[in-house]
Amino acid sequence: MKKAAVEYPTILMLIVIVTLPYLFLQLHSKVTETKTIGDAQLIMLGAPYSKEDIINYLQESAKLTLSETLKACGTPQSMTDKFNQEMNTYINAFNAKSPITKIPTNNYELYIDGKKIYAIAILPVEKKLAKHGTELDSIGTMWFAPSFTVDTTADLSKCVL
Repeated sequence: MKKAAVEYPTILMLIVIVTLPYLFLQLHSKVTETKTIGDAQLIMLGAPYSKEDIINYLQESAKLTLSETLKACGTPQSMTDKFNQEMNTYINAFNAKSPITKIPTNNYELYIDGKKIYAIAILPVEKKLAKHGTELDSIGTMWFAPSFTVDTTADLSKCVL
């Protein structure tokens, strides 16, 4: 048997042993780079949930103001004005704590249907899409109108909107 016939498979095996780990590391680093989600994508994925949080906050605030709002039922002051006046307390508190979300005050028109009060937003809420704590690093702005319904047990047939 010739000397070249013995050396050739040995050289090929050394090349394969050296190149396979190198190729594995190169491919592995490329795959992990493409599978990660960046900050911008995480902000975009969380935007609908933060919108729902704001709507829930406003709806719960409306429930807290319901007793004061119902006192305006049958008085010269309209329920809409009283509702907006009472809601402004909660909206101003929210706006003071949130530098990236601004909820407009005096922003609701009320509609009554049976024992339900529908609060329809006139102006949209402006929410900057930014990483938590970095309001200057905004990737965009989300606008939405937070309208909601409040159920009551009171007779609303005599109320003036």
